[in-house]
Amino acid sequence: MKLSDSSIVDVNNLGEKELNEFVLQCLSLLNNNLNDKKSNQSDELIDVLFQKINEINQSIERKLQLSESFRKVSSKKRKYKIMEGFFELIYYFEEIEEYEKCAILKKVKDSLLIDL
Repeated sequence: MKLSDSSIVDVNNLGEKELNEFVLQCLSLLNNNLNDKKSNQSDELIDVLFQKINEINQSIERKLQLSESFRKVSSKKRKYKIMEGFFELIYYFEEIEEYEKCAILKKVKDSLLIDL
């Protein structure tokens, strides 16, 4: 069974605000040692998360909306956790040598760092 088949929320039908919140929330919750806990479900979640970040990256308007959502996060601690999530994802994709994905993640992360 695929993650999208069993998920409570269909991430493909989220509005822009909900999508931004989904991405930021997932990033802030990523565990350290992502590579140590490889499983089909975590790999699938990581792939869905990357896919949504990539969709955001492909649109200037979506990137601006993500930056606005990030700017509205009032807790510095949560902002740092989101950045840690980006670093975890980048490290994950470096380990499996998917460098194109790393470049996309770095680009989005850097655009948000301006707002940190």
